[in-house]
Amino acid sequence: MRCSPRRNRARGFTLIELLVVIAIIAVLIGLLLPAVQKVRESAARTQCSNNLHQFGLAFQSFHDANGYYAGVSGSTSVYRLLLPYIEQDTSVSVPYANATPIKTFICPSRRGATMAWCDYASGFTPKQQMTAADAASDPDLAAIYQAVTILDPSTLAPVTISKVTAADGTSNTLLLAHKFVQPQNYGKINWPPIAPYDSHSTIDAGWAATEPPSGGVVTDWQPLPASGAHQTTRSNHETHRCSGVMVRDSDHNFVFTNLATGANNYPSRTTLASTNQTVGQEEVHGGPHPQASPCLFADGSVRSLPYGLPFKTLAALWAWNDRVVLANTP
Repeated sequence: MRCSPRRNRARGFTLIELLVVIAIIAVLIGLLLPAVQKVRESAARTQCSNNLHQFGLAFQSFHDANGYYAGVSGSTSVYRLLLPYIEQDTSVSVPYANATPIKTFICPSRRGATMAWCDYASGFTPKQQMTAADAASDPDLAAIYQAVTILDPSTLAPVTISKVTAADGTSNTLLLAHKFVQPQNYGKINWPPIAPYDSHSTIDAGWAATEPPSGGVVTDWQPLPASGAHQTTRSNHETHRCSGVMVRDSDHNFVFTNLATGANNYPSRTTLASTNQTVGQEEVHGGPHPQASPCLFADGSVRSLPYGLPFKTLAALWAWNDRVVLANTP
């Protein structure tokens, strides 16, 4: 009688066992993913703060060389003025169409260095977002109504460190903060193509959008205008934002005509002081970072400000000569 050789058969997983393993893996991924995202954001925030520190050093170096802050009016782009002080001398006179990304100008939490963006901007003089009635309603607002920002100084230009120190102090005065950008526009440049309140200005055209030098060809220094719009000739909205609102980046449904008629259903600039707006739009400051946004102060320090601060608090921080000291200012 022959004995058949015993066959060893490998036992496979049952369906239930496979489902259990998959469920365990899914739970582990769910536990690890927030931690990975937190580490990634922490690294990006650190790099973003380093970018702002580089801006601070560039402003200081420009001031040392010229005796005043770069950007002597709201209509002047500061980006090209600062290029020699961040080792980008060769980019100073590059035409707009040939501009390349500069990592220092781009927030890594928002996007990579693939286009010639600049994610940081200064603030317009608060008066542009107020009415005379706002000023009459509050002594602090009355002082802020008469004050100016470092890079939008009006008749007080040029602004110097000694002037700021003698007034509100460099540690109490903002110099740069993140622009608000809709996440759906992170991958776009020169969009929106025209500022809502100024049909001659760009709003997110990148660091290379600037007024042409004397005798220069406008389109070498500015993007082509939208169809039917006036030629873009100013960079003030590219380098500045309204100084009384800071909200985290989010998509919104505001629209505006990019023609000579200007704003459509955007909130009026002059209502920002009274509404304490919490919905972002392209004229204000913001940021992609959770809870708070890193900002550059005039003393070169980088400190984070929480989103949703009241208009008066933010406007007082942007203005350097209001002499308004607010309790619990970040």
